[in-house]
Amino acid sequence: MDDGWVGSLDDKRAVARVARQPTPWDEVNTTRKQARAALERDFRARIASGEVVLTGLQIAPTAAYTRSKIPPIWAPRLRFLTTKNVVFMGNIKFVDVLASHFVRTTIPLPAEAEAEGAPANTPDPPKKPPGRPSYKRAIEEDLRTHWADVRRRAAKEANGKPNWSELARVMRRRLIKANNNHHDGIPEEPTLRKHLPRIYKQLLRENPALN
Repeated sequence: MDDGWVGSLDDKRAVARVARQPTPWDEVNTTRKQARAALERDFRARIASGEVVLTGLQIAPTAAYTRSKIPPIWAPRLRFLTTKNVVFMGNIKFVDVLASHFVRTTIPLPAEAEAEGAPANTPDPPKKPPGRPSYKRAIEEDLRTHWADVRRRAAKEANGKPNWSELARVMRRRLIKANNNHHDGIPEEPTLRKHLPRIYKQLLRENPALN
């Protein structure tokens, strides 16, 4: 079939080879995609480490009454809609999301303190070995995120409080699922059971509207 080409077959093949070569725009587009992926990986790492804290208002699958922190343990699985400040975690949707950057700073000694003989360049003390991780933040964030379910469980009990053992079991399953089904760093049920009543009571005391 005549495709309208005018010229030798070798010329036609040469033109086809040139057409298949990546253009400058292709290279720019690839570089942009790679840079965006690198930025997103860095952003997720900062969320997971606690350096960046995300807060938003949950509107699905249940609506919350107050803003809450988005658990850092969810960082690998979050889906961002940056043009609308929306973040998804599975079927959980947060709107009006804000990111706060926490930077640790050191406060220099006042000049008069140095004049009194305080060392100007005291070396930092050796770091203590890491102890057992604190689970308070993870428990608090899970309670806030699933507050409607927590209150539903409390309403079923005669004392008006959730069944702590049952709630600890459900919470641990949620935390493991949010951690890509890895158990590393997830508190055991007895630990959750121990801390849940105190943190639950603290949330109610700090925000009576949750009651």
